[in-house]
Amino acid sequence: METTLLNKLQKPLFVHAQCRALGIISGKWISMRTELVDSNGLLLISKEYVRPQRVFELLIWLTEAEHPVRVVLSSTLAERTREGFGIGAQLMSMSVEDQGRWERFCRKQAAASTPGYADTLRLRRVLPLRHIVVLEFCLSPRMLDELGRLGMKLTTVRTPEKALRMARSGRVDLLIVAIDDPRYDGLKLCRRLGERSGAPPSLLLTGRDAIRDFEDGLCAGAKMVMAKPCDKALAVARILELLHEEGATASAALHPELAQGQEPPLPVRLAPSLLQQVSGHFLAWWLHARSFFHNPSFEQFAELTVS
Repeated sequence: METTLLNKLQKPLFVHAQCRALGIISGKWISMRTELVDSNGLLLISKEYVRPQRVFELLIWLTEAEHPVRVVLSSTLAERTREGFGIGAQLMSMSVEDQGRWERFCRKQAAASTPGYADTLRLRRVLPLRHIVVLEFCLSPRMLDELGRLGMKLTTVRTPEKALRMARSGRVDLLIVAIDDPRYDGLKLCRRLGERSGAPPSLLLTGRDAIRDFEDGLCAGAKMVMAKPCDKALAVARILELLHEEGATASAALHPELAQGQEPPLPVRLAPSLLQQVSGHFLAWWLHARSFFHNPSFEQFAELTVS
């Protein structure tokens, strides 16, 4: 059977798609399902923990009527929520036939906006600016830049006390802390955060390859526990998922028409008055004249003319 190595240069675009899957790890069959898919990667949900950088084989049933797609994966992300373990994986190789079926499936899911995904996109347009508080050194500069590029407001703090004060102010949507930072106790910080109602969700990061960290993080009140290092694109996608899940309820309360699938009302913008228009034109003319007279070429010409 002809196989091919998959191109990893394409920028990922993860969409929701739930398919039944079976992973083959150390000769053991593990039941899984897909949660997010892309032509070069995916996120799986499983009751079993799969360590990062683990190479394994996976069978994915795109439809129950067809034979499954067989693919070799390399795990790039490990997380834990109440739903189970999340396994982010990069597609390494598959047959040419299965690659064609997989790419057609991903395009179809993206075009059709699978159930729930269209609502997420519609809610995303009415959600306010999302504010994320990050303890220092929790996220890499590249991941911070990517979140900032996506429109997130990021505040990096050095001490857990300041992070806790900001989180309790009511103007924070997500708190990101580390479980294994020697400067503070991440588990204790999550517990203190959950002592008050209305506290924002917390994402707990761990650099240790231990299942106990995942369990302890959830018991401490973290919404999600994620191991690092991890795949940047998948990690950013999961952070956005957390924000959208928390903001969807608030946005639906503010815009009841979203529950019926209607678009939210657009804000009314009044036309500027005549005085505002004239003032705007005068200001634009003044700035243009100022930049012209301060131009070095004009100053040299003026000196030659005077001399």
